[in-house]
Amino acid sequence: MPEPSHQGLKPPYMAFQTFWNFIEGLSGHPLPPLIDRSLMGSKSGTDQANLISTLKTLGLIDDQQSVQPALTALVYAEGDHRSTLLADLLQEHYAEALEVSASNGTSTQLEQCFRDNYAVVSAVTLRKSITFFLHAARAAGVPISPHFKQTRGGQGAPGQPRKRTAKRKSRNGIAAPSSATAPPSPQVDAYRLSVNLQTGGTMTLAVNVNPISLRGEDRAFFYDIVDKMADYDQADVVEASYPAEGDPMDEA
Repeated sequence: MPEPSHQGLKPPYMAFQTFWNFIEGLSGHPLPPLIDRSLMGSKSGTDQANLISTLKTLGLIDDQQSVQPALTALVYAEGDHRSTLLADLLQEHYAEALEVSASNGTSTQLEQCFRDNYAVVSAVTLRKSITFFLHAARAAGVPISPHFKQTRGGQGAPGQPRKRTAKRKSRNGIAAPSSATAPPSPQVDAYRLSVNLQTGGTMTLAVNVNPISLRGEDRAFFYDIVDKMADYDQADVVEASYPAEGDPMDEA
């Protein structure tokens, strides 16, 4: 077996969209000198540990969790430049996997590459770390071998806002207030997000508030649920437990 060229690399196997949304969320404020769990809102303890581990793996923070220049550049990059920086990170940390892709390799060859070069042993970790890589490559606009397993995007989309009620007259001829002047009534299921379940059927999140108006804990709670639903829909195989005991990202 070839000697692993990235003996210290622990490939991320968390949901890529959770990581990418966290990067986007940091852009709204000046970066602190350290990245700690207090910046991660209502995310689960597992997600928080995996985020810190992923940031370390990609060289975005150091072992003391101090912000590195690469993180500052990624967070404040505008437009397509952020995708370009992500592509650079993939080339730096996944050079061997990208070589397999460039040669139009198969999924089996990609799996063997992760075992040989990144010392991934657990089948669960292998599948999830490859899924992270494939989603990251897609977000970065990096061409992927046509023989790799295809990743899927989320299927939910915001619903259409209800139309305003037209002005109408009451029996005594006085105009009744329209929805523009009357007290607002709840918009039932104004926004929806649905995912297909592995055992059949769908699960739907429905809210009667515009997510853009959410702030603080409400915003963090809402988008944490949205991220988890989108990540579930993107996964090729969903495991009953995560992370698995003994997997490399159990510790931040």
